[in-house]
Amino acid sequence: MANVHQDLMNEAYNWWQNEGKGASSEDFLIHCKEMSQKHLDAVVSGNLNYQVCNGGFPQWVDNGYAVSAWEHVEDLLIRLGTKNAKSILNMINAFKEYIDFDQESRGWCNYWIEEEERECSWCDNGVVEGLYDEETGDYEQDDCEHCGGSGYEEKPDISEGYSSSDSYSGDFWKISDAFEKEMEDFLNDKPLDKVEEETEKMETEVKEESSVKFPNIEVELVGHDGNAFAIMGRVSKAMQRAGVDRDVIDQYTKESMSGDYDHLLQVAMSYVNVT
Repeated sequence: MANVHQDLMNEAYNWWQNEGKGASSEDFLIHCKEMSQKHLDAVVSGNLNYQVCNGGFPQWVDNGYAVSAWEHVEDLLIRLGTKNAKSILNMINAFKEYIDFDQESRGWCNYWIEEEERECSWCDNGVVEGLYDEETGDYEQDDCEHCGGSGYEEKPDISEGYSSSDSYSGDFWKISDAFEKEMEDFLNDKPLDKVEEETEKMETEVKEESSVKFPNIEVELVGHDGNAFAIMGRVSKAMQRAGVDRDVIDQYTKESMSGDYDHLLQVAMSYVNVT
């Protein structure tokens, strides 16, 4: 069966790679809309699904897709209106305040709003009282070890926005297949009530057919390297530590490598409790 979603994306990107070569991300999306609303919907939803499944919401933001396509994504999710679309809309709105939308999309970059410096709560302008000097009758003044004498707390290596967005990545992974199916039906002009009905049917079948083999083995994937081999490594090591037979772990690895990235995530969630 033809994949309308992928066909629309291919047509749009074919223009960008040829006649529209050199166009900005924003201009590309404008042209997608000129081609048709379906082309635009296919591109922004496809990029959202791929980027988040590959590296979480931070990757979607860091690669410039959130800045260039935010309004289009919001509009699509509202029009789609399914339970999954509403869930995704809630997810992205939860960390919207941390993104600097004044920037233009230019590929991989820091699109997070710079956090303001906070005064150090351990000292007074970088100075703390040291040992008592009996000769002077005063305390010695030392540089604060917490801020290095700057008077301000060190900024965290990972911004609050990054952490906030990544906390929703796992929730997206769990519904990504259903969302992809909904988009295919939506782009095929299936009535919205039928789209929702098909999704509920699929989710029921998945729940009936798949149960987590080792629910007591918990593997944290959110906030860690989203590389496929890194994920397989974390899951395999967790199963090894739990004493799972080598044959079962080998079977897990074989199943993980038998499909695309989405399939790999689904296999992981079918073997262990992914968080």
